[in-house]
Amino acid sequence: MASKSRKKRNRRAVRKGAKQRLAVGLSLVILILCVASVGFSLYVRQTDPDGRTRPLRLAIENGSGIGGVAADAEAALAGLDQAIAQADALKLPDLRFEALIRLSTILVNRGRSKETEAVLKQMQAMVEAGDNPRWRAQWLHERGVLERKQGRFEEARSLFLQARSLFHATGDAVAEARELNSIGNLDGRTGRFSDAVAMHGDALAMARKAGDK
Repeated sequence: MASKSRKKRNRRAVRKGAKQRLAVGLSLVILILCVASVGFSLYVRQTDPDGRTRPLRLAIENGSGIGGVAADAEAALAGLDQAIAQADALKLPDLRFEALIRLSTILVNRGRSKETEAVLKQMQAMVEAGDNPRWRAQWLHERGVLERKQGRFEEARSLFLQARSLFHATGDAVAEARELNSIGNLDGRTGRFSDAVAMHGDALAMARKAGDK
């Protein structure tokens, strides 16, 4: 009887733990989506207050969707290639760089590491040719995403931390919040759930505060 009772308690404990992990996971997803939405809208307002480049920005956004999700990846990639050509023709390097970020996101999320590396090299060339700390931070972030996808979590964490420092130095609170999210993702993958929730909570609070300014 005692053995059966212990087994029942163990089963209940396992079920309870599974429910708690699921709840934590859902919380993380909601927080990440909220920060992504706030961050993109604020970035557009800050970099193009009069809306001159809105059509091209929309083309870049629609080519990949928030987070790089697209029903037809090849069509999205082709659309972004066209957006890059237009940005080059209009001499808008910031939009070219933004399109490269979207390209990297689509490719890395689909496991196309070699193509992602090629895009990252284009980003690196732009970073090294200029003196734009924001670009450098974004490039570091994208490199970190690739490292994370390939299971090199410590390398990814180091890159995210470097990116966060640069965003902090430029006063970009939303981008800094994104890096907190990225670190939180790594903590969640390695079982540090309390740390992950705290990171995402801090990121959301930071992004909301920046958006209220």
